[in-house]
Amino acid sequence: MPIGISFHLDLALQLLNAGSVFNVTFMEGKPVMMETTRRGQALTISVADFVSANAESFGEEVLAFSQAADQTLSREQMLSLAHTVLSPGWEKQIGAQPLHGTLELASPMRCSFFLYSNMDRRTDGQAADVTPPQQVPFQSGYHGMLGCAVRILPTEPMELSKLRLNQAAISVADVKGGLVLVVGSPGVGKSTTAAAYVDHVNRTRSGSIVTAENPIEVPFRSKASVVSQREVGVNVASVRMALRDAERNFAHSAFVGEVQILDDELEAFSSARHGLFVVATSFANDAVDAIKTLVTNIDKTGSNGADLASGTVLTVVYQVRLPSTQEGRWEFAYETLVVYGNDEAVTCIRNRDWAGLVGLVTSDPSTSLNGSLAELVRLRRVLREAAM
Repeated sequence: MPIGISFHLDLALQLLNAGSVFNVTFMEGKPVMMETTRRGQALTISVADFVSANAESFGEEVLAFSQAADQTLSREQMLSLAHTVLSPGWEKQIGAQPLHGTLELASPMRCSFFLYSNMDRRTDGQAADVTPPQQVPFQSGYHGMLGCAVRILPTEPMELSKLRLNQAAISVADVKGGLVLVVGSPGVGKSTTAAAYVDHVNRTRSGSIVTAENPIEVPFRSKASVVSQREVGVNVASVRMALRDAERNFAHSAFVGEVQILDDELEAFSSARHGLFVVATSFANDAVDAIKTLVTNIDKTGSNGADLASGTVLTVVYQVRLPSTQEGRWEFAYETLVVYGNDEAVTCIRNRDWAGLVGLVTSDPSTSLNGSLAELVRLRRVLREAAM
């Protein structure tokens, strides 16, 4: 760690590494804030307040110091952290694009840097009423304060069988070609689920796997397959280029991390149509919404999106994250729409019968989100209020 990072920052990273908190946010001029859970409820809390609430775990000396020490981060401290984990020249890029780096401590930690401000309004796309601690403009176009969100990166993918998915959704990992979509809101663990599918293929099939990610979050070690991980914008110019390379090099599988633009979605789908086993993550409100969006986007190319999607999509996994009854932990609930081998689902998609598709998913407790949530409540892993 660079000299000058405060006691609060160090303690926050220790708590993150120990699994007591899920995310840590650093912002200049603000206290270090942490996302955690307590008594089954989500909680955002400062380091000082966390120590006070858990005084028996820290002792009087740490408690006294945490209250007395400077609790706000300076611009100098934030710049020191940024210079440690980001590539040279980041100051000219901040605010114009996402900037990510890895902080290597006991566990690798992903640091995502951003600009924020204390503005009350924007004028012509520019921040207004900004008063940084020092009047130092970043070269991205406006004055702003530097922030950083930090979370632990997994060192190994999880096993697919441990994700509480239903057996039909797990079984599609053994299909040779097609598209697996893992969807949900930001920060719900989509990459963890997607990586479990990729790792299953990595362990059970020989050949090569190509990933296109921005940034790379889950490291894969080559097992039965040889895995080539490519960070978009660093190792490869685009998702399209990575997938075209995968096809030219006769890869059997590909992983696209966080589809954000239409072209990337269509490229992932096209590769799956060409016979690759493709796993991709994206944003959607539920499993059926993901299928509808895909069909609509394929329609825009002049093809029949419903016919193509019904024959290419293997399964859609929609997931949510809930505060666990275990302190500092989270639980995950899933909704699954398995298309492969499911004649009813195929018929609904081809007929664009979205209401029928919703009924198909929600009527089965093993595939519905309600069924997954109810199981977590029965196991007392989440509170009924959180599930509701």
